[in-house]
Parts: sequence; structure tokens; C-alpha cells
Amino acid sequence: MRMLPRWGAWLSPALAWVASSCTQVVREEDLFHPERYRALEGDQYRRAVEISAADGAVLRGWFVHAPENQRTVIYFYGNAQTARSSESTTYWLSRSLHCNVLTVDYRGYGASDGNPAFRPMLQDAVSLYDALSDMLPEPQPVIAFGRSIGTVFATHLARERPLAGLILAAPPTGAEGAVQATQARVPIPLRWFLRLRADDSLTALDLQPIEVIREVTTPLLVIHGQRDDTVPFEHGQRIHAAAGSPEKRWLPLPDKGHSDWDIFDAPITQALRSFLDTHAGS
Repeated sequence: MRMLPRWGAWLSPALAWVASSCTQVVREEDLFHPERYRALEGDQYRRAVEISAADGAVLRGWFVHAPENQRTVIYFYGNAQTARSSESTTYWLSRSLHCNVLTVDYRGYGASDGNPAFRPMLQDAVSLYDALSDMLPEPQPVIAFGRSIGTVFATHLARERPLAGLILAAPPTGAEGAVQATQARVPIPLRWFLRLRADDSLTALDLQPIEVIREVTTPLLVIHGQRDDTVPFEHGQRIHAAAGSPEKRWLPLPDKGHSDWDIFDAPITQALRSFLDTHAGS
């Protein structure tokens, strides 16, 4: 057997040390990208709302209501977004798809109190649903619509409260999968020196969407771009396959990524209208 050069004896341990010293642990707070601003103001089109969370934090957002709309969507936006930056989406849901729409900034986002953290944010999603009884003159079908990180909260709500439908756009399967997707976007030369690992507290949480969705029997629509490199396409496929719902639809978006599409694109509007009309009236 050929002997290694003398420096080979210490090279391998040194490389191992470099690799381990460059492992970046992704913690819960690393997953959130909040933007803050002053309180939202209402106008003739929407009403500013304040909803008290279970721990007393005040969550602020908008409720778009029209008497002729007979169904309500709770919209959970994506990371690095806010109720304000989601205006075009909520407008389209209201005017073109005839939905009342509640969209509220997550804790620590926009005008809402507190700091982002998964467990209280999941409870916040339930608080939004419960608050609807004071906003609507009479009960009507409620649909949860989540995009990207918002799908985590929408999925949890579907497990905890009766919904007419659940719409998930670019849903991640869980913390480990999200970190692996981020690792895949690190330039190849840097992967030797930078390795990402989900913090144990994240992977141990009993709220991984791929597990929660198994308990959800709500009618389901999953939308995912085939070229999504933020939340890979396979995540949406796995969520759809694992869902406990006997009524589920799958809408792949060819040549689309994570953020280069919106609900007013014709194929998506058509799918949403068909799903909403089927499960929440016209």
C-alpha cells in the first residue's frame, strides 16, 4: 500500500476540523424575515382590525368585506412579506373571486406586537379564525390560504378548526427540508466550507407540515412551481400525497419558480375559482 506523504497524517484531521468549524446551525429565528411599519389604517375598501392573541399580543391587519361575498379567506402570506405587500393578492381574492379576506401581520411583522416564533404563531392562526365570528354578520364558509411559510400556519389551522377548504402554495415539508433546500443554493465551491444544519429544537418540533397534513381531511388544493429552488417542487408533491383529505387537487406550474407567479395568472385564477366554487359556494 502506498504511504501518504508526511503531511497526510495531519491533513485529514485538519480538513475535518475546517468542515465542522464551518457548520452553520439554522435556528428558529433565522427562518423569519420580518419587516416592521406603523399601524395600518382602514379605508372604504378595507377595515383595519386588531386581534388579541392568546398571550395578549395584539395582531394588526385588514379585513376586506363586501356584503355580496358569501365566503371568507384567511390569507397567510410568505416570508419577507406583510399585509401591506399582499394588497394585490387580497384585492384579487375579494374583487375577482368574491371572497371576504382577512390578512393579519404575523407577530413581529408589520404592525403586530411580539417577536416571531412558531408555537405562538400557530396559536395566532387559530385566534384569527375565532375572531371572524365578531366580524361577519352571519357564519359563512372559511378557507385558509397559505403561501410558502404561511402554509405552515394554514395547515395547522386546518387541523384545529373546521374549514371549507385549504389552499397551499409552495408548501415546505418541514424544517429539515427547508434547510436542505437552502444548502443546495450555496455555490458549489462554498459547500466544502459552509454546511447548514437545522437546530435540534426545530426538527424536534411536533409541527412539521408533512406530519400535520396527514391529520387534515379538509378539501385541499396544492400549487407549486416546477422550478422552485426555495421550496423545491418535490415538497409540494409530498404534501399533496400525504394529505388525509379525500378531496385534493394538484396544480403544478411549469417553468415557474417560487416568487415569479401570482394568483391573477389565468391558470391559477381558474383553479382557485373552481376550487372555491366547489367547496365554498359561488
